[in-house]
Amino acid sequence: MEKGESPEHCFKREVMEEGYVGGQCTQLGYNVVDHIENLLWTERSVYPKIGSSILSYE
Repeated sequence: MEKGESPEHCFKREVMEEGYVGGQCTQLGYNVVDHIENLLWTERSVYPKIGSSILSYE
């Protein structure tokens, strides 16, 4: 997500960039990835310490 961008706008932009598909979308849910208690996580990890995914479907 770009700074200041809404989850819906991010989803629509990514879908258009990757699949050249547009339309309306409805947010079905989301999940949060939290590695705060993961002792194996390091700053060099390919994954963020805290992140999220938006699950949407038209």
